[in-house]
Amino acid sequence: MLDTRVPVKVELGSTRVRIQDVLDLQKGDVIKLDRGIDDMAKVRIGSQVKFLGGILVYLETRWQLK
Repeated sequence: MLDTRVPVKVELGSTRVRIQDVLDLQKGDVIKLDRGIDDMAKVRIGSQVKFLGGILVYLETRWQLK
């Protein structure tokens, strides 16, 4: 049982984007989400939301959930 893999996902936010806009995305482009940096992120275990956590940003390249 200890070797069982369980999918864990952190949901930062969501939005709707046209397919053409997705195809036109380039490195450095920004996609606006429905949540801000101060909002809680949803942590999903399988398909269930189990936790809410705050996002911490370090050096603009490393993220941590608390």
